Amino acid sequence: LSHTAGTTVHGFGGYPQSVPQATPIEVLEGSGAANSSAVDVDTLAGTNFRYSGGGYTVFQVAMEDASGKSFTALMDELVLKPAQMNASTYEQPLPKALWANAATAHAEGKAVEGKFHNHPEQAAASLWTTPSDLAQLSLAVMKSARGEEGAVFSPEMTKQFLTPKRNSWGLGPRLYEQDGEVIGFHHGGANKGFRCNSVAFLDGRGAVVMTNGNE
Repeated sequence: LSHTAGTTVHGFGGYPQSVPQATPIEVLEGSGAANSSAVDVDTLAGTNFRYSGGGYTVFQVAMEDASGKSFTALMDELVLKPAQMNASTYEQPLPKALWANAATAHAEGKAVEGKFHNHPEQAAASLWTTPSDLAQLSLAVMKSARGEEGAVFSPEMTKQFLTPKRNSWGLGPRLYEQDGEVIGFHHGGANKGFRCNSVAFLDGRGAVVMTNGNE
């Protein structure tokens, strides 16, 4: 989760509405309908940092195998509902009933054909959310870090989440450090025709910015 497992494939381009969507296993194997290279381990785990959406896809499949539940259901149960992210989903492809709520992606100033791309790489690339909802996640982490009652995440898990590994990365976000202390966390997003950034400081400050264009 800190991008130190030695896995390959930085990120994914997604699948237009007009082409078949690969399965997560096809993505990992680089076979069938997959439009990306196979996810391999080509360095010794723990020896270096390399951002890997491929590694998160391995983790996605492992979560499903271990739990017997879909990744969509797991994230609803473990994160989205507890954090009150009620306008968010990992479901792929996005159900037609929700298309009216979804922004149209723009690349090079033009609308992406078919409105947006689909991503079977759910853990790495398929969260549909709003700036307000994503801010709810940051607030939940802050609350847990302070050890407040009713926090979504346990103090132990939050400590792991915010402990720097290589390249100042925690278990998911990159961390802001000052004088040897972690003071915040951040992560960007970049799918075809979308860009976003979420920044949060443990003193309560933060911001989430999203655009439906790649400029």
